[in-house]
Amino acid sequence: MSRSMVKRSLVLIAVVLSGGFLAAACGGGGDELLIARSFFQAARFDDRTSLGNMSLVPFSPQEDGIASSPGVDFVGEEERRPLQMIELNQALAETRDAETTFRADKKMYQDNNEEPITLAIESGREGEDPSNADIRRAANAWSGRTGEGAPRGGNRGRRDWFNEIRDSWSTQVADEREWARKVSEAQNALNNERRIVDVSLYDFVRDSPEAIEVIEFGGELVTKQFTVTANVTKDDVEEERTMCFTVQKADLHNIPMPSAEEEGEMTEATVEGRWIITGIDKTSNAPCEGHGAVE
Repeated sequence: MSRSMVKRSLVLIAVVLSGGFLAAACGGGGDELLIARSFFQAARFDDRTSLGNMSLVPFSPQEDGIASSPGVDFVGEEERRPLQMIELNQALAETRDAETTFRADKKMYQDNNEEPITLAIESGREGEDPSNADIRRAANAWSGRTGEGAPRGGNRGRRDWFNEIRDSWSTQVADEREWARKVSEAQNALNNERRIVDVSLYDFVRDSPEAIEVIEFGGELVTKQFTVTANVTKDDVEEERTMCFTVQKADLHNIPMPSAEEEGEMTEATVEGRWIITGIDKTSNAPCEGHGAVE
């Protein structure tokens, strides 16, 4: 770690500690004030390591300005919903299995009909229908390799045979793209669900004596909002700005942990993650919804 990074981290730690004492002394703000102070200080010093551990949204000194003297004017109620990682992971596994089965069937069909499919691909690349002679050669080569009888009905019969295989192959190629899209959507759904979990519980997972895979556990995603008023300086102009912060954290249930009562034994417990900033309304200069109603 460079000296500048160490210096920024030490400054941030000092701010976090002093922010905690200040919040306690003021009798208001609490965790929310500590989050706001730590975030603005990390943003001011461009401490990307600290920012990455506490926020998914930026506050650029160049674009947004430098915020100081933040205060928390309102804290909304916590909203909880069940995490869907187990269900989404199961859906992803099932979609992948179905895609694997489809690809195996498609490969078998391609192997069984190599000659007409090769002709279909080549003629499609040229943008022309193959000649009767080309189809006859493909039919004879297919019959000789597979031992199947050659298509009957002369040129018309062989062309009908070729068209049927070509159409089936085109459908399977389109279906393959559709399966890839379904797998991608299922993966993205799981990634979006676990994004907050990974950041919120990063320290716990990293330091856990047991290997923890978060997608194997149920839990809750907790969301709340709070209104922050701060002095923001940009282009040498200072103004008071009101912003609505959205923070989220993950709580996981039934996590295996060493028992505090019996040495060598394991127990299950709920692990609470730390709050992560997932949204800041920086443009409306308005408090969070519900602020006025509470006041």
